[in-house]
Amino acid sequence: MGLLAIYRAWWRADRSHVKPCAGYGARLREGMRTAFGCPRYRRILRNVATVFFATIAFAGLLPVFVRDVFRMDASVFGTLMGSLGAGAVLAAFCLPAIRARVDKTRILAAALAVYGTILAILPFLHTLALLIPLIVVGGMAWSAVVSTLNAAAQLSFPADVRARTLAIYLVVMAGGYTLGSLFWGRMADACGVRFAMAAAACSSTRPCC
Repeated sequence: MGLLAIYRAWWRADRSHVKPCAGYGARLREGMRTAFGCPRYRRILRNVATVFFATIAFAGLLPVFVRDVFRMDASVFGTLMGSLGAGAVLAAFCLPAIRARVDKTRILAAALAVYGTILAILPFLHTLALLIPLIVVGGMAWSAVVSTLNAAAQLSFPADVRARTLAIYLVVMAGGYTLGSLFWGRMADACGVRFAMAAAACSSTRPCC
C-alpha cells in the first residue's frame, strides 16, 4: 500500500507540470502547417508519393505475373515474396556500414535505380534460378529505399510535432500505394503485365527533385 501511495503521489506531481493541450483540430492544423510549410519536408512527401506509386507495381502485379507469365502456382508466389523479405533482412546487416560512407540521397537514388532495373528485367526471366536471387537483391534495394525515407521523415522535426508530421507522411505513403495499385492494375489489364512492369520500372528509377 505504501508503494502504491508513493506512485500515486509521483503521478499527480508529474501531471501538475503538464501543460493543457490544444484541441484536436488546432493540433492537426498545426501539424499540417508545419509539414507543408517546410520545403525539405515537401520534397520528402513528393518522393514518398512518387516512389510508392511506382514501386507498388511489384507487389501488386507479382501474383498475376506468376500465374499468367510464369505459369506457376501460389507456392512460387510465396517463395518469391519470401525472397523479397530475405533481401530486406540482409539489407539490415549491410546498410549501417553503407550509410557510414555514403550520403543518404545517393543511397536512395542508387537503391531506386537497382529496384527499377530489377523490375524491368523481371518480366523477361523464366527460371526460378535467376528470378530468386534477383528478387533478393530487389528486397535489399527496397529496404534501403523505405528505411532512408522513413529516417528522413522522422528526423525532420522536433518531438513535439513529430507524431503529426509522421501521420501526414503515412497518409501520403498509403495514398501512393492505393493510386499506384489501381493505376498499374488498370495498365496491366489494358496492355499486359509485362508492359505495366516495364512502365513502372521507368518511373521508379530516381527520386523526384
